Amino acid sequence: MKQKIAEEAARLLTEAGTVDYGWARRKATQRLGVSRERELPDMMMIETAFRNYQKLFRPQDISCVAVQHEAAAEMMSWLEPFSPHLAGPLARGISAPRADILIYVYADSPKELVFTLMEKQLVWESDDLLLDNQQPVQLFFVPHAGQQFRLLLLPLSSLRQPPVDEVTGRRDAGLHLKQLQNLVGNRPGDGVPATTPL
Repeated sequence: MKQKIAEEAARLLTEAGTVDYGWARRKATQRLGVSRERELPDMMMIETAFRNYQKLFRPQDISCVAVQHEAAAEMMSWLEPFSPHLAGPLARGISAPRADILIYVYADSPKELVFTLMEKQLVWESDDLLLDNQQPVQLFFVPHAGQQFRLLLLPLSSLRQPPVDEVTGRRDAGLHLKQLQNLVGNRPGDGVPATTPL
């Protein structure tokens, strides 16, 4: 049953063009009439099913990964003073046409980040939220270049202890700017084999 739910969730994600695994799992369990928690797949199982579904049925969607990597690299170059790291599924080479781009940024005050966004003439909205460890943080929503960015502002002390990834269940800093730039530069067609992040 877990595999069946994961495959249905992958289909829903592909149709919606998003990577909201939690939403897709809830929707899939409703459609399949599953209510017992022990029958639910974990997020990694859903991500694997989604990757496989895209390859089989919507290979054209995979091209959005390269587009979003390039957009993220540009945004991160502007935010370099805040030690930006690309996080979430996109850091693992997985995305969808309407998926948000999650970037961790680090500072002990939002003032400098707000100043930088203003300097780059970017518009934004922000919201307060709590991480799993009840740590209060701010999330900035920034549309740019046809993409929707989510900038998660974390304290400088979190550089050595980044948030837990909801898919892998492990602390994951993601990709720093140099790693992402190398990834973008190693696309097929550049004469260098493509690299896939682990």
